[in-house]
Amino acid sequence: MNMIDYLKWRGDLSFDIDKFNYVDNLLCSYIAYTDLRSIVNFDNKPVTLKQAAEQFFLKHDEKQVRNNRSFISMSPLVLREMAQTKRFQDAKLSYYINDIDKQTTIQFSALRIDLTNNLSYISYCGTDDTLIGWKEDFQLSYKETNAQNKAVKFLQNVTPAFRRYYVGGHSKGGNLAIYAATNCNKATKKRIIQVFNNDGPGLSEELYDAEKFEEIKERIIRIVPQFSIFGQLFAQDCQQYIVKSAQNSIMQHDATSWQVLGNDFVYCDKLDDTSLQIKKGFDHFFQNVNFQQREIFTDELFKAFDDAGIKNVSDLYNEGLPALIKVVKEIAGINDQAREVLYDMIKILIDAYNAKIGKTGRETTQKLKGMLNDAYEEIDKMVEKTKNMHQKKEVRNK
Repeated sequence: MNMIDYLKWRGDLSFDIDKFNYVDNLLCSYIAYTDLRSIVNFDNKPVTLKQAAEQFFLKHDEKQVRNNRSFISMSPLVLREMAQTKRFQDAKLSYYINDIDKQTTIQFSALRIDLTNNLSYISYCGTDDTLIGWKEDFQLSYKETNAQNKAVKFLQNVTPAFRRYYVGGHSKGGNLAIYAATNCNKATKKRIIQVFNNDGPGLSEELYDAEKFEEIKERIIRIVPQFSIFGQLFAQDCQQYIVKSAQNSIMQHDATSWQVLGNDFVYCDKLDDTSLQIKKGFDHFFQNVNFQQREIFTDELFKAFDDAGIKNVSDLYNEGLPALIKVVKEIAGINDQAREVLYDMIKILIDAYNAKIGKTGRETTQKLKGMLNDAYEEIDKMVEKTKNMHQKKEVRNK
């Protein structure tokens, strides 16, 4: 049972009968991924959630939506399911903004969802399928991003005094929610009930105001799947809940895979061991490089993706293992510490790809196993090659 099943089971209950819960939070954060341009505008009158869903599917074909293979592909379908329930159909959507600019590396989208006459959810969109958004995720490690600054202004501009607010997002949207709630003015901060970070990065410890964070800390809820990478980056000490997922490995980042029972999630006691290992690798890397090195690493990494012909995250899955091997070759020149972490990440992506299509026939599975072995061998060769290059360079410098 996932959040869509929850809608079918609990959707007939209003918020007066059954109060807002953690699953409602995930639904509100997830629909921010839906492209609502020309449907919900920043300056115009609010649109009911039911009207927004109807207008979206007048403009878009359901088959096209279902063919999208990204983490966020189901968001319009979730929006439509919500529109068919008494619980959400009359919720009002307003102040929608969608700002993407490759030149300034910004991907910012958000909206306000009025659940009742005095209760709203400020929903920040997470990373979309473009590498622009993912690059901005990495920029969180060395600077305050354009999206973070926009998130603060958005929160302060769309929150009138007579309402109380939940603030949240999935993936990078969770980071924006925490950043905005931490840095907004005191009047806005007082009206925030809770802040939800659904498997998104926290705040880099060198880049946030600890005193301001303490003012909101007790209201922050971090919800992550058992295999969590994004949700463990720069994770502050706050309430964390670990949920079960129907997916494997990195695909657990897909919010529609999170398991629900009744009006709550199905919880786990601890994170997956591999997830913890990757977290340690990233923690070690960020502790041992300065802001300038992080920036150089980020630029090099996304140049490598670009040179490998990877424009969108879904390209990694649509093009399969050959695309991943191209990336392996392109990142060979990145410094040792970063490369070690990235190779571990790519191995996870390879395993995730194999798991995704591993239910095919025996012959195809054997072929995939051969490609997997080739990919791992390619990684090992590139590691050895770059080690030798660095050793020769050190000898020359002496």
